[in-house]
Amino acid sequence: MKNFILITGLVLLFGCSGNQSPDTISQINQDLNTQPTTAGKNSLAIETGENYYVSQDDGNNNNDGLTLDMPLKTIQYAIDIAVPGDTINIKESINYYPAVVIRKSGVKGLPITIQGVGNNARPIISGSRLVDDWRESDNLDVWEMETSANPNLVVEDNKNLIKASSRQLDDGQWFFESNHLYYKPTSGLPSNHTVWRSQRAGGMKLIGVSWIVVKNIDFYLGQGAGVELKGSNHNIIQNVLSKWHWQGIRITSDSNYNKILNVEATENREGIYISFQSSFNTIKNCKSFWNGNLPYWSKGDRGGVLIGEGGPNTGNVIEGCEIAFNGGPDSDPALIAYKAPNTVLKNNNIHHNYGSGLFITIGSNDSVVNDNVISKNGRHAVLSGYKGISGLSIRRSKRVLVQGNKVFNNYVSPDSRWTGKDLGPKGGMDLQGNSNDTMENIHFINNTVSGTIGGPDMFFSKVPKTPGLIVE
Repeated sequence: MKNFILITGLVLLFGCSGNQSPDTISQINQDLNTQPTTAGKNSLAIETGENYYVSQDDGNNNNDGLTLDMPLKTIQYAIDIAVPGDTINIKESINYYPAVVIRKSGVKGLPITIQGVGNNARPIISGSRLVDDWRESDNLDVWEMETSANPNLVVEDNKNLIKASSRQLDDGQWFFESNHLYYKPTSGLPSNHTVWRSQRAGGMKLIGVSWIVVKNIDFYLGQGAGVELKGSNHNIIQNVLSKWHWQGIRITSDSNYNKILNVEATENREGIYISFQSSFNTIKNCKSFWNGNLPYWSKGDRGGVLIGEGGPNTGNVIEGCEIAFNGGPDSDPALIAYKAPNTVLKNNNIHHNYGSGLFITIGSNDSVVNDNVISKNGRHAVLSGYKGISGLSIRRSKRVLVQGNKVFNNYVSPDSRWTGKDLGPKGGMDLQGNSNDTMENIHFINNTVSGTIGGPDMFFSKVPKTPGLIVE
């Protein structure tokens, strides 16, 4: 049976704030008068939906799922039967829940909510497989299994293992060769440990949907994204952890007006990635740590939060995030907006990343960068000989406001990764471009820059044309 909340016209009217206009109050009363209910014409009945419960440990999909004592078994089944306004409550489990795909929408005001519940731990959703069919190999204390899937990660007891370079393994290492996965436990026998390997799936995919809320869930270990929004709008991802994926959170393929709130993305190839004409999304109060680090990702190390690829990606907001310890050799800056006009980057704390701190680059026109703290980035990249490292850099874009930022103790290096491009110094804060670029109306106002190592605190290249440049 569906649940209803009854709101009378009198209560709703007195609930209006004092600054409501007469027109607003008239509209409320008109709406109330048009809602037929058994309580009278001046009452409004709001359908609140079912609460479904899921437990893979003691659930059964033949149950109705409406109480904790009679839960469903799988998240996917609960999603498949849910309708707008329903809430799916997922209990913590001794094992990972399998990956899920969402292809149905809620409606505005009646989202479908998918949330973790539990006293001690949150449920974990994973695109991985438990490995318990090991057999002894020809090498002493090394175990093997047959599989055609080459994992990018292997996890033992919730700790990431190191990929070796051959079948000669040290404790806590793995190696894949000729459809065989080899593994040497950190101690003892495989049966003393819980071992998972990544497969092709990520954790949760939202495909072509709107008005979905996902919260209080952890996503571990998959070759896709922890959470992927594809062609999806007006969704909320809140208070989740995404770990050991290709991307922690991926917003892609014309996904717009989504909110990513209080999310932690850690030890992924890329932390949070917005791409392929996805616009007006908000990333707020998130943490992006340790993404793109070797040896977990052996190629294509990337960064913490990235807006780029398949642009333009317009009007996205990154606010109040901490972005730290990301990157590796040849990686992107920790926070980058690439072909991303009207981007807003504000109140972020960007520190201790491998390479550059923050870039606005290539066609990210009409963007705003304000009140960020960018500190102690670039040390590893500079000491490893990488070129073109800056603290905060505006590159090949127009009409950008850079205001109230604190930039200090960053390592920088001159010239460019690309031969013949952007030659010359790089700064703690800088402006860079090519000779055919017109970077008009770039405004640097009330920024504090100090302690830059390897170059000037501030540098504004003379190579591009910069009409309307303001530095004050």
